[in-house]
Amino acid sequence: MSLVKLVVSVPRKLSESVSAVLFEAGAGGIEELESGRKLLVYAATREEAEAIADRARALLQEVAPGASGVALRVEVDEASDWASAWTQHLGQVALSDTLVIQPHWDETPAPPGTRRILFDPKLAFGDGGHETTRLAAAAVERFCRARPAARVLDFGSGTGVLAFVALFSGADSAFGIDIDPVAVAAAQRNATLNGLAERAHFSLPGENPDGRYDLVVANVEAPALLAVAPDIAREARSAERLILTGFLEARRAEIAAAFAPEFQIAGDAAAGDWSLLELTPSPS
Repeated sequence: MSLVKLVVSVPRKLSESVSAVLFEAGAGGIEELESGRKLLVYAATREEAEAIADRARALLQEVAPGASGVALRVEVDEASDWASAWTQHLGQVALSDTLVIQPHWDETPAPPGTRRILFDPKLAFGDGGHETTRLAAAAVERFCRARPAARVLDFGSGTGVLAFVALFSGADSAFGIDIDPVAVAAAQRNATLNGLAERAHFSLPGENPDGRYDLVVANVEAPALLAVAPDIAREARSAERLILTGFLEARRAEIAAAFAPEFQIAGDAAAGDWSLLELTPSPS
């Protein structure tokens, strides 16, 4: 399959902000070149890359009106294969003080006092390299260590990273929902790689078992998060905690409002331009 990439030229001082916008626009991963002055987003098709570019341009007008020096273009290389190109930069990444994540072919040992989460990279979000993955991992780990044997739902589970964080942190079972069959298959494969196939279960929407969850977590970009807010709220209605991330700090109030008044803010966190909210069901 041809290598399709969105190439973004950006002033170095805007690199972090533009990276945040690209993730919110749908980028699954970003490769930084030239000290952040060039950003690469790999895509399966030209249409996908152009759609990300269009959403990124619109978002840039919202969050950084008047910003200059940012240029986006789509390149297609018929002689190269995206499937191997986008994984070349992957390696061990620290998720928290006790967990690291790395592709299954990477034999780097876990640092002292930590354990490894292995994954098979596919076209699914969640390689541990993004701030929101680490924000969510820290919040999930903290909850599950304080609430042993919890039952966890990861809404928009991607490669299954947050479900594995929950299980390695003391959860009894973890369920993942994703609209992408590729992501579901990847997560199931990763559960086997980590010896968690009997406790981690992944499915398309509507196929997950009904039941109460102690924790619901959703690391989903803002437009999708707002679109599925009623579905997430329904799953989290009886949960002790709802963790939301995947959105820019500038959209924090909008996200909180989408879940009010049914849920109230119990805590928050931020990394770079990204935000995380911890919610609890409002008293009846």
